[in-house]
Formats: sequence, structure tokens, C-alpha cells
Amino acid sequence: MTALSLPAPLQAVVILAVIVGLLWYSRRVEPHWVSRDGTRFTAKVQHIDESGRNASHWREVKATIDGTAVRVLARGLGKRIQPFARYEVDHRAATDTDGKAVFLLVGQRDGDFLAIRVPAKSRAVAELEKIVVDI
Repeated sequence: MTALSLPAPLQAVVILAVIVGLLWYSRRVEPHWVSRDGTRFTAKVQHIDESGRNASHWREVKATIDGTAVRVLARGLGKRIQPFARYEVDHRAATDTDGKAVFLLVGQRDGDFLAIRVPAKSRAVAELEKIVVDI
């Protein structure tokens, strides 16, 4: 007797459904790490062009809050983010999507725009809100 006492075609369907479910779950869940003080964390960033459109896909980064700015270090390949660039937190997006908080970052040197996404319940959200630039 096998572990699944189902007909062979039905076993294949069940196994396929489990694989599809695991793939869907792995795409939905984003790994996130944050230090105890909330100033160092992992997040996802996306380049935004001058017209406000997405200029790249979401990429995983390591971020550090350094005084009144955020330093971002990208992982992997893709459009390069300046490794020593400092970004000011311009504002938080009006709506959060899927339990994620999104902030707009503006490069201090080149005016480059990044959207940074972290879980809404992360300790990093409170630290990012502290350094939002008052206009």
C-alpha cells in the first residue's frame, strides 16, 4: 500500500496541486530581516522614472538608516544602484498593498527615485517615518 491510497492519476493531480501551491506561497512571502533598533533591514526596491512609472522590477536590497538618510546596497544583477548613495525619504505611499508599506526615496546627489517596500508591521517603518522630509 502506498502513502496515498488514491488512484495513480489522482495522486499526480494532488502532487501537482501541492507543487503549484508551494510555488504560489514562495512568490507571495517576502523574506524580511530587521535589526532590533529598526535602522538596518532588508527590503525590496524599484526604480521610478521621472514620469512616475516603474523603471525596473522589485529587487532585494539591504538598507541602513544613516541619520536622516537611507543607504541602499543592492543584491544580485540588474540596474545598478549607487552603492554609496544616500536617499532621503520623501513620503510614504497613501495606501499600503498586501500588508506592505511603500516609501518614495530621492537620491541626494542625482535625484534618482526609488520606491522601497517593507512589511507594514516592521520596526523599520517607524524609523523611516521619523526621517520623512518635511516639505
